[in-house]
Amino acid sequence: MHLKLHRLRFRKRFLILSVPIGIVAMFLVAELLVRLYFAVTKQDINAFRPSFYFSDTFMSDRRRFTTHPFLPFFPRPNDERIIHVYKPDISQTVTYDYRNNSLGFRTPERTYEKPVNTKRIITLGGSTTWDGPTNERTWPAILERKLNDYYEGTNVKIEVINLAIDAGVSAMSLALLNQYGVMFLPDLVISYDGTNDVWLTLEGMNVLPDYANYIHPLNDRIVSLQYVLPHFLLDYYSVTYFSYAFDRLFKLDTYLPDQVWHEVPTQMDKALYSGMPLFLRNIRLMRGVCREYGCNFIASIPHNVDPDATVTAFDYYARTFFDKENIPYLDVQNILPHGDYSIHTDDVHWTDEGLDTVAEMWKEKIIIEDLLSIEATGTGRLRSN
Repeated sequence: MHLKLHRLRFRKRFLILSVPIGIVAMFLVAELLVRLYFAVTKQDINAFRPSFYFSDTFMSDRRRFTTHPFLPFFPRPNDERIIHVYKPDISQTVTYDYRNNSLGFRTPERTYEKPVNTKRIITLGGSTTWDGPTNERTWPAILERKLNDYYEGTNVKIEVINLAIDAGVSAMSLALLNQYGVMFLPDLVISYDGTNDVWLTLEGMNVLPDYANYIHPLNDRIVSLQYVLPHFLLDYYSVTYFSYAFDRLFKLDTYLPDQVWHEVPTQMDKALYSGMPLFLRNIRLMRGVCREYGCNFIASIPHNVDPDATVTAFDYYARTFFDKENIPYLDVQNILPHGDYSIHTDDVHWTDEGLDTVAEMWKEKIIIEDLLSIEATGTGRLRSN
């Protein structure tokens, strides 16, 4: 009897212990399999971790973006993050270490009042203008250094103020120029818009003027699984990977476009007469704002590694419009080569070499066309198309 009782107690204890032991064993197996998967595919687990994981300071709000009264989303002011993004086209993970100023932009802190003997340039656009491994390595920041080197000896200082927003479109650039840009009293405004607009203007039917039916306002009440997990759990590959997959599956806030960008119907035959005029209108209005405030304006044709039929059609309509309206523009698409991943990390974003290249192109364009009205002591050279 005593032996039977002893065996029952042992079995009970074993059953109690077997549950947590089994859970731990399953977790270890999952962890091993996920680590093996990443080793075989040569992907970087950091690309699946949220940005707050890499922060040395506690973040009261872990979101990169916040709400805004006039825009669907806006970068968080005074925010500092490190982001790792895996780029399958080059089989590498790209790191972005950024800090936003008090307004929310990835650019130095500057007063609205313009210093004496200073020329200011405002840059507008999406991630291809925001792009760069550090704030000092965006193409607007590189452009500022190049122009100051070129105009050294003229007693004029150049400031390039980058108002680009990651995932932004031309309708947002227009609003940013009106709300923030003109306050800095710019001498020149550069729009590198079009990379994100192309999918709305050529594939979207019945696009609202501010794109509001395709880009919805950020919902800051959505809770992401990765955002609520304790920091230490994300040290584990399995927790990181499955929480990332969960958030992407349910379109939570780990990836902004999944939440704010909505499906665009593909009706190419009619869409050319629906969305495209809105992009062109935004460019025309930006030029009009610059005229009113006495600054020059220049647009651009963004570059793609491999432009498809949609992009080619978009570029054709944009060039035709710019020429007809006498809007100056830099045709990056026609100047730079295609199929070249030495300058791109994917179809549109820049490598370090690409950032230097596009900054040099803008510098030469500004100098040759004297867009800042400065008598220079140096010489510039613009590559031919």
